[in-house]
Amino acid sequence: MSEKWNHFNDRKKQYGIIAIIGIVFMLSITLVFLIYSDKKVVEPVGNATKTTNNTTTVSTSTEEPTTTMDFSEFKDINSEVFAYINIPGTNIDYPIIYDEDEYYLNRTIEGEYDYHGTLFVQHYNTNTFEDRNTLIYGHNLIDNTMFSQLHKYEDKEFFDEYNEINIYMEGKNLKYTIFAAFQFTDVHIMYQYKFENNEQMQDFLSDAKDIGTQMIWDESVEIKEDDCIITLSTCANGNQPKNRWLVLAVLNK
Repeated sequence: MSEKWNHFNDRKKQYGIIAIIGIVFMLSITLVFLIYSDKKVVEPVGNATKTTNNTTTVSTSTEEPTTTMDFSEFKDINSEVFAYINIPGTNIDYPIIYDEDEYYLNRTIEGEYDYHGTLFVQHYNTNTFEDRNTLIYGHNLIDNTMFSQLHKYEDKEFFDEYNEINIYMEGKNLKYTIFAAFQFTDVHIMYQYKFENNEQMQDFLSDAKDIGTQMIWDESVEIKEDDCIITLSTCANGNQPKNRWLVLAVLNK
């Protein structure tokens, strides 16, 4: 009886050791997973997001792309893709989607979740770039993608050197000249200013000069009554992430 009891205890000890080893192994796997996941955590930044993983490498576009663009590939993926933007001197080189309810704020043009999101124009504008002011939204991300490099226009030397924007649509290429860059409040611009006439356009430009901070403004560029502008909008840097960093450009006639 004693011998059987001792044998039973030995087996219990063996099972106990195996169980402990199993628990330690599982805890180790969990710890490794948490450490890896933490490197890719997504954090909110105002109305946008940013990632703490800064390993992404990006190229900078310094040459103007071709003057025409085939949109058939984009249309096969998503019929709401209606334009493409390229800003020489930056890595901003992306399709633009026509988005009704910010669905693509954190989704790719394929509709898959991705914190980078997609550049988009809301339905407060048309998708023609014939409005007096067309607002284009994009995230400010720590991996330096999407509209992050709009913050390069905080530097006057860069502002003066790279002041052109190309927007491609099916069958045409629109060229814009950047005339202003500044930090603005988080007011919804298309709500606040209807841009139905030149007076409302001038109200917006006047308020921008009065309220805007970190401002660079090319006073040699006059915005006339029949001019169309674009406003590129992303989150501000610093201690006021709910504010917007805006870059304004006027369509070349």
